[in-house]
Amino acid sequence: MIIKKFDSGVRQPKDKGIVLKDIIESGYANRDKAYPLTATYANAVPRDYLIKRSRQQIWEGFKLRKLTVTECERLQGYPQNYCSMISKTQAYKALGNSFTVPVIKHILSKLPQNE
Repeated sequence: MIIKKFDSGVRQPKDKGIVLKDIIESGYANRDKAYPLTATYANAVPRDYLIKRSRQQIWEGFKLRKLTVTECERLQGYPQNYCSMISKTQAYKALGNSFTVPVIKHILSKLPQNE
């Protein structure tokens, strides 16, 4: 196992082994690890998933679908229904523009504590 060391001295956290099939509510994912979410995810159409290849491909039988807001919340480390007060489009944009909570938590945990 290769452990990368960043300039800040924070070591890369151990992979928790979570794969897309553990996060999606139903269907089949075309890969184990997720692509990064982007703010444009809300505006994507199924054709984009096949052409760009950088979008999550979730298959329901023979039909392609995008991740639900709940699935995006799980990928980003937010609690379920975190974005329930805003529209789906705004939730996709907010989650696509956000940081992944567990990663930021890990980085900040290494900062010296002021007493």
